[in-house]
Amino acid sequence: MCPLDYDIDEDLGVVHLRGSGQVTNDDMQNMPTRVAADKRLRKGMLSLTDLSNITEYKVTTEGVERYMATLESTREVRGQSKAAIVAPMDLHYGMARVLELKSDGRGPLRYMVFRNREDACKWLGIDDPESVTK
Repeated sequence: MCPLDYDIDEDLGVVHLRGSGQVTNDDMQNMPTRVAADKRLRKGMLSLTDLSNITEYKVTTEGVERYMATLESTREVRGQSKAAIVAPMDLHYGMARVLELKSDGRGPLRYMVFRNREDACKWLGIDDPESVTK
C-alpha cells in the first residue's frame, strides 16, 4: 500500500483518501493525478481524507503549493466540490490548515480540516461516518 491511497465509493459519491506511515511531498503531489485518472471518478464528488494513521508527515509548504498546482490541473475532471480532512494530531492538523488556507478560493476543492471523522462527515453531508470505506 502507498503512503497515500484512495478508494471511490460510487454509491455515496465520495473519494476516500487515507494516509499511513511516512507521507512526503511527492506522495501528496501525485495523488490528484491518480484520482483524476480513475474511471470511477465523477465530477463534483466529495472528498474525505483521513490522516489518522500517518506517523511521519514530511510535507512542506512548498509541497502544498505543488499539490495545489497539480490539483488545479485536474479541475476539468474533478469539477467543484468539498473536501474534508481528518487530522487528529497537531502537526497534521497544522499542515492541513495550511492547505485549507492556501486553497481558499483556488482549485476545484474547498477544503475544511477537522479533528474527527464524525464532524468531517457531517460537514460533507454524510449521515453515517461508518458508511464511508475505511
